[in-house]
Amino acid sequence: MDISLTQTKTTNSLLFFVIQQVRAAIFPLFIFFILGITLVIDLPILARYDWLLLFCVAMQFFMVKTNLESVDELKVITVFHFIGLVMEIFKVNMGS
Repeated sequence: MDISLTQTKTTNSLLFFVIQQVRAAIFPLFIFFILGITLVIDLPILARYDWLLLFCVAMQFFMVKTNLESVDELKVITVFHFIGLVMEIFKVNMGS
């Protein structure tokens, strides 16, 4: 096998891996960015965590519209958060 062909395949694989990792980190990086910004800038009308929720929902909408995330992935995330909410409500009702 030719050395340049092997290097090209390796470079392409590495580039694909890096792109996938960056795409996977977009939402967490956005959350950290928004957490930092909302500590420095006081936003009017709503509480800080209400703004964070709105920003995260807007980012999720943006990611689905730009095909960074599929609708099926959004469904899984929604079900996961719904289950977490139900568990939290149960825990609070039990007196925790």
